[in-house]
Amino acid sequence: MNTFNKYQIFQNSKGDVIVILDYQDSVPVTPRLIYDDGDALLIYRNPSSCVCLRNITPMVREALQMVDEVIVIENKDSEKGRLYMAEISRVKSVASLII
Repeated sequence: MNTFNKYQIFQNSKGDVIVILDYQDSVPVTPRLIYDDGDALLIYRNPSSCVCLRNITPMVREALQMVDEVIVIENKDSEKGRLYMAEISRVKSVASLII
């Protein structure tokens, strides 16, 4: 599992929540954002790739409560390398899933 300290999460004027992070080599297959309304979340990309994002701000937490999916953009060399939708799966504890 990769932990990212450098990422962006914001809500656009349409209400979409957008996650921007560094490009990953593997291809996402049925990606999911795993979240417990706390300050960390996981982006499950495929069976061999999961990304952990920490220090989620209260404003972003509030936005995530209002949506069922997010737009994920993986940047590659300052260009958009990959864009996909990730459905949100709500769990009791993200911390219990982090090894």
